[in-house]
Amino acid sequence: LGQFCQYFCGLALMKLVVGICCFAVLQGLVSAVVTWTETDKTIVVQNGYTYLSFNKAQAAIDKISADFSGQGNFDKNNLAEPFALKVSKHGIFRSTECPVRENKAEWVQSSGNHASFRVSVRDTCDASTSVVSEEWTISLRDDERAVTVSINGQVIQDASVDYILHGVYTPSSSLYGLFNQGVVQMKDNVDACMGAPQTLRRAYALGNGMAMDIIRHEYDSADIFDDDSTATGSPSTTVLKSAHSTFASGIEDVLFGTFPSTSTDMSVAWSKACWKNTKPTSVLNGTTYAFGITFVPNNYDFPAYLLNKLTTTQATVPFEQLRAYLTGIYASPVGCLQSYYAKQTGTIAPTISHPDVGYAPDTNFFDPDNFISLSAMLYSGDNYLIRQVKEVLQRTAQTMCGLGTDQVELYCNSTLASEKQPGEQKGLSKGAGNVPVRGRKHPLYSTKRFNHATVGNDEQVNTRTGQLMHHYVSLVPTYESIAGSEQLGPNIFWTFSVLRYVALTQDRAFADAMFPFVDLSTRYVLTFFDEQKGLFNAPGPLWIDVIIRENYASDSNGMLVLFLQKVADFYDYMQVDAEFATSLRSLSGTVSQGIRELLFNTTSNDHFITQLNPDGTTRDFVDYDSNLMTVAFGIITDPAQIQRVLARVDSGPYTHVRGTWCSEIPYSGDAQDCYIVGGSVCGDSVVTLARIGWVDALARKRVGDLKTFEELLLKPLQQDLLNDVWLYERYDANGTQIRTPFYFEYPSLVVMMLREVQYGIDIDLLNVNIDPFPAKPYQLTLGVVSVGYSDTQVVLNLPGVSTQASEKLVSIGGLRSTASYTVSNTCSDQRSAYTTDASGKLSFRQTFVTDCIVTATLDKC
Repeated sequence: LGQFCQYFCGLALMKLVVGICCFAVLQGLVSAVVTWTETDKTIVVQNGYTYLSFNKAQAAIDKISADFSGQGNFDKNNLAEPFALKVSKHGIFRSTECPVRENKAEWVQSSGNHASFRVSVRDTCDASTSVVSEEWTISLRDDERAVTVSINGQVIQDASVDYILHGVYTPSSSLYGLFNQGVVQMKDNVDACMGAPQTLRRAYALGNGMAMDIIRHEYDSADIFDDDSTATGSPSTTVLKSAHSTFASGIEDVLFGTFPSTSTDMSVAWSKACWKNTKPTSVLNGTTYAFGITFVPNNYDFPAYLLNKLTTTQATVPFEQLRAYLTGIYASPVGCLQSYYAKQTGTIAPTISHPDVGYAPDTNFFDPDNFISLSAMLYSGDNYLIRQVKEVLQRTAQTMCGLGTDQVELYCNSTLASEKQPGEQKGLSKGAGNVPVRGRKHPLYSTKRFNHATVGNDEQVNTRTGQLMHHYVSLVPTYESIAGSEQLGPNIFWTFSVLRYVALTQDRAFADAMFPFVDLSTRYVLTFFDEQKGLFNAPGPLWIDVIIRENYASDSNGMLVLFLQKVADFYDYMQVDAEFATSLRSLSGTVSQGIRELLFNTTSNDHFITQLNPDGTTRDFVDYDSNLMTVAFGIITDPAQIQRVLARVDSGPYTHVRGTWCSEIPYSGDAQDCYIVGGSVCGDSVVTLARIGWVDALARKRVGDLKTFEELLLKPLQQDLLNDVWLYERYDANGTQIRTPFYFEYPSLVVMMLREVQYGIDIDLLNVNIDPFPAKPYQLTLGVVSVGYSDTQVVLNLPGVSTQASEKLVSIGGLRSTASYTVSNTCSDQRSAYTTDASGKLSFRQTFVTDCIVTATLDKC
């Protein structure tokens, strides 16, 4: 009832029941009201959502607990050890960690909208006096999940100490430190510690059926949740701990003490030495300090940071979806970032650290890995993560041949000695020709419409200009896949990621900086276009690097139809070369036509083939990804043909065991089908891949196939994510998870399916499309993005700066047919009426700026 009322109160619909609900919310009748109790042993504050217990005998917080639903069921403890002052007094032969005691307790405020109490805490190292004395003020408010501990301390005796610190020790196995410098994450690194001289702005521990945010801030700061600020406070060193005997993860805020090692070199940053061999630190009587820590506990495996304030942050989507959405973002993709470590700003791996890292030392794959993981992080609405996305994109851009500062010149400056002959290429009919050496340059198609920037003598032309690396190997760019294939995928999916970031943030300065890279990348891709065929002659597979798909392949050409449209929008957004943008859109249509005419199997009349070769031969494995692309991207529009194509895809025995299977016919393990030779089949052709599930979900939405989307694609993966938190790289024919553990892709896919398909939120460069599937009311407010949807009112609050934001075409689906809606903007006095079409689609133009709320309201109920 509370969620229902808050949702409709937020929409301010003028109905009696809504008025009653709004009154109830405003009067606190459905609010989370804070209460407090005190006994001889404990002081407790709670509000239905959050619980904190201070143990007087231990002089420590012995329990922090949460009930996400607000029902006051606090059966889990987010602390594995009490949160307490820790003082280790240095000794010649051994050091002693001193016990602490509580001196007095008093209530500061127990009325209004919050409860606060103050306790005095001191160590008892000596019988006569203590080293430090502290005063803690502990506060919990109505309608918030966060509980704050503000600490004022003073050294009251000269002493030699190993450390004076406060430790947060949790039963959650994976720890994420969000420093000003970047992200560090660790799971199950037994008895290991890492000392960080950087200021920790925020951290969270996740796993074992719970999570907790730990936020550092200045004492009494009013901006605890301001993501645009930098973290400050007295502690000079943060120690992260993993998998110790009494706790699964921990954070120690060190006020005084010298941690033995604070290396930021990823290879040695974590050590089992921890506090061993620390040197003593002298503390002087009279020294004072002050800082604050805020805890946001949760009894599920996702951090509740973005959902702290119940009255302003609403999420009325089904709870299991919200839980999967946030788990899918914060457990895996965020943990793949390695940006805290030295020289690793803007790097991201395929897995979290557990403590091994999958595919190490390789990072920054855009084939399409990082497109998927970065999309999930963008969809968080979390400003910190959005900035991390920006750094990954910027760093990767610098590997571009011909423009980047991190390009490998030996590779990038190679020239075309001779064009490939048909017999030299992989992927022709079996037995045709030789396997080429790795790194062979592609034939250059110089057409009158699309000339490469360096076109000249074909014997000297540099065909690498504009190519983006495939990935880093120990931070050195490599331009071929692990399997040795050349792919257009990195250029395509890095570009998609840049455009998604710009579309969401409207960061014009970033768009200006990236434009030369996107422009050169686009012109590099265009060198593969064969005007005679009306198709791209791809050098390798689009996004499954081990299987051979080359020449006029349906996978690369299918994705390039979308790529050309999106890049054309970017040129229009930048107001650069409108004629070129028009040509790109025309070319997209040409490629669509080429796919329909040259790649459709006219014998079975129900699918598109794998590839057409220059010698006229073909290969056909009935690939599910490219066939689904033809539906998802509107390449085919005839309903009967769409039905036949989807029926062929769905006829496979393993199509939807989880996500979507690769192809009907397995690729063999020989050199004509597989880049890694050996075995009876090419491995990635007999598994499901999350990336194919993405285009599958888009295809199902385009044709309105809700049953397949929900029952076969979304719900099984969503349940696996809720059950396991971290997922493996692939699924086999039995629906069993296999390959690399703690992989980013399937959790990210769940996020993308919910955001793009179920909630239908599409924030593009020139457009904002809201089209839920199915059209049901919901409110989703996470970070900088807020969308409230019903057929009577839609409320949008999207990021943007007034000096950089540009007008966008807004399209909202699922509204009432041929009905009048009034559109308003809180930053403008203008109100305009628009009428939906027969399908219930409303269209209007608006400029989105942060804190300016755009509302479309039905004129008559």
